[in-house]
Amino acid sequence: MSILTHLRLHTSPQAYQRGEAYYQEGAVLSVIQRGDAVEAAVAGSDPDPYVVRFLLAGDELEQVSCTCPYDWGGWCKHIAAAVLAFSDGSAVERRLPLAEALAPLDRDQLARLLLRLAERRPEVMAEVEACLPLLSQPPASGSGSQAESSRPAVLVNPQILRRQIGEALRSEGDTNRWGGYVSVGGVLGRLERVLDQAWNLIRQGDGANALVALDAITDAYLADWETLDDSDGMATEFVSTLGTAWAEAILSTQLGPADRDRWRTRLEEWCNYLSDYGSEAGLEVALGAVEFYWDDAELQRILAGTVVEADAGADDGQEPFYGVALTVARLHVLERQGRSDEYLRLAAYEGLYVYYAQMLVQIGRIDEAVACTMGQLQRSDEVLTVAKALHGAGATARALDVAQWGLRQPGAKLSLSTWTRDLASADGKGVLALEATVVICREHPNLQDYADLQQRAGAAWPKVRAALLDHLRPHDTWAPDGKVDIFLKEGLIDDAIAVVTKGFASYETLAKVAEAATMSRPDWTIATSRRQAEEIMDAGRSQYYAAAAAWLERARAAYLAAGREAEWRIYQTELLAKHARKYRLVPLIRELR
Repeated sequence: MSILTHLRLHTSPQAYQRGEAYYQEGAVLSVIQRGDAVEAAVAGSDPDPYVVRFLLAGDELEQVSCTCPYDWGGWCKHIAAAVLAFSDGSAVERRLPLAEALAPLDRDQLARLLLRLAERRPEVMAEVEACLPLLSQPPASGSGSQAESSRPAVLVNPQILRRQIGEALRSEGDTNRWGGYVSVGGVLGRLERVLDQAWNLIRQGDGANALVALDAITDAYLADWETLDDSDGMATEFVSTLGTAWAEAILSTQLGPADRDRWRTRLEEWCNYLSDYGSEAGLEVALGAVEFYWDDAELQRILAGTVVEADAGADDGQEPFYGVALTVARLHVLERQGRSDEYLRLAAYEGLYVYYAQMLVQIGRIDEAVACTMGQLQRSDEVLTVAKALHGAGATARALDVAQWGLRQPGAKLSLSTWTRDLASADGKGVLALEATVVICREHPNLQDYADLQQRAGAAWPKVRAALLDHLRPHDTWAPDGKVDIFLKEGLIDDAIAVVTKGFASYETLAKVAEAATMSRPDWTIATSRRQAEEIMDAGRSQYYAAAAAWLERARAAYLAAGREAEWRIYQTELLAKHARKYRLVPLIRELR
């Protein structure tokens, strides 16, 4: 798979097309590569260019981001333009990775460089202060059930973390506040960067220091809770993010009874406080980690393999006592600690087969992973997760086997089919790429993929076309505009009318169908256009009078196409009389000659 194939996998057809236009128009102002890291500046609607960043990982892209506000799923047009420019290569400026550029500098030179940067950008000071205690010594020895003590050998500075949270919540500024409350969505990135300091410790196995960090972060965040606007649920969602981090930190540390009581008390205090706002659920997974710790008798039996999958939940059919979120946290810790056998036993017991299959891939048991996927998984997103893991492990043929099996299962599978099409194309599996493209067009019909399908089908196109159109006609879809475009391209006016009549399509698509139906279905165009125009005119919505006039023009064209010019003139005269006092509208009606 090339990086362009990977780009298409993560970009909607519309975003890709617009990104391609941006690239061709020269909107990509610069592309700088430092090792595997790439940064590009792309001109957009703002005065300042948007910044696109991504990491190269073989033929794929990782940690892809753009500073634009696009949030409609997939990668934006600026990312598409930047990747296309990077792939072209002619304008890429290659520089040394930062680590290599700094390597020749001695301690004094590095210190002067850092101080100069802090002078120019004062916000860097807080970031440096936060990192200093984490860099001063190696992490505390041991982790998980093998650690000797929960007391951190390197103390995190809680005051710095508290200040960072407070500054993040205050950074939104009065212009982004509503009624005196702070929108967490506006500062979420800064909050997550503070929390990343705890996550880095967790990933290093230093759960003890992570707990100290999380205590400071959570306490500071909840201290401002009453000032947060949770109307969009973002404030509560960040509590859940904290709860997940807490659970993994607890499970990454050996805690004695006294330590567990201490953290249980702390978490219960926060949960009791949040319960008044109905937001305590986010921290319950952390309480579960304390309550049902690694030494829980039944958990020990599961990890040892003395309780097997068939016994799970056989007694009362209730949700397992630690819940899915806590089990996933346990699996993450077990994976980091290299305890793959226990990981597999726990995943199987809980029925988390997507995790089970991923671990099988990770430890090289490819055939078992494929069998598990085809025997246990039903959701296409889970099938895609395993297929990607197989491809990443070099088992591309088996990945495509799994993907093809997933394509033939019930349910929505747009992401799976898009990924399968691109990988199958790159791997020379034309028949599978065609099958995947059919699924794409069935689930998200659009002209670009329809044209791609025609090209892939070749001599089989008449049969493929007929089957797809027969599928699209009776099925409602979340992409009605694309379905209408296909019907209009094929001259199927009645089918296009049937879609827009249901009221699902956009205003622009309704206008497109009205114009296309002028000659063959003038009566429908007349009725539709008059209705749209009269709704605007009768309501006196003067800001939309131009749109009303456009609808009247469509009606006029249909009257003329039907040989009913006299009827149009009578209707026009009636409109002028009815709306004679609307001085902005009358000239627009008169111009319709």
